Amino acid sequence: GAELATFGTVQDVSVRRELMDALRRNEQRLSLAIDAAKMGVWDANLTTGRIRWSERSRQLLGFEDGTQEPDVVNWSMHVHPEDREAVRAKFVESEAAPRDVTAEFRVTFGGKSVRWIEAHGRSEFGAAGRAVRSYGVLMDITQRKFGQMQLLESEARFRTLFQYLPVAYQSLNFRGQWIDANQKMADLLGFSSPAEMIGRNFTDFWTEEVRSAPETPFDKFKRNSELNGQIELVRKDGRKVTVMISGRVERNHE
Repeated sequence: GAELATFGTVQDVSVRRELMDALRRNEQRLSLAIDAAKMGVWDANLTTGRIRWSERSRQLLGFEDGTQEPDVVNWSMHVHPEDREAVRAKFVESEAAPRDVTAEFRVTFGGKSVRWIEAHGRSEFGAAGRAVRSYGVLMDITQRKFGQMQLLESEARFRTLFQYLPVAYQSLNFRGQWIDANQKMADLLGFSSPAEMIGRNFTDFWTEEVRSAPETPFDKFKRNSELNGQIELVRKDGRKVTVMISGRVERNHE
């Protein structure tokens, strides 16, 4: 029979295969990290308006029942009405300039429960300078926010108690300057309010005899980390008062 010639091309795809394998492994590691952190992911094509949501993102935004897919228009329908415009403004901001944005907002579920969400987003821009892609992550920060709220409430209760304690109370830095005091302490030294005292030095209101001692009460205080005893002070108007003082040093152990 007649001889036939064959021809074709041969390509070494081993490098490409290695790159694809490496990319797949990286995606698997990233997916594992995202799942471990309980984060949701979104990726939006701003040209077509299509958004890809991870299952956790749907859950975090209140679309967990699967009856509706969040899109460019309705993704914020479960965002608390008081937060909605601020959140939208954040993402409009990210599409106007190449910068990362962070937003915290509430998501409501049936008007009963509330979940706090933190979003971190970024946009990519095309040759024309317009944003063509937006992507980012969502995290449930409900426990953290409630913890912050409880701390603020606790601090408010402490501040009220602090101001109305029946005894004079003060807080000094290590140089002896006032960083806090209550009204009772201000009254004791003749100040109209604690604000007048902040930044001034407590030792300036000791008698000359106390200040000139070989070891002052403040020196002993810093050395022993506590102080209990009697001391004579000089009020703002020059009048002397004798007080019982008790305190301890709070040290930074870092």
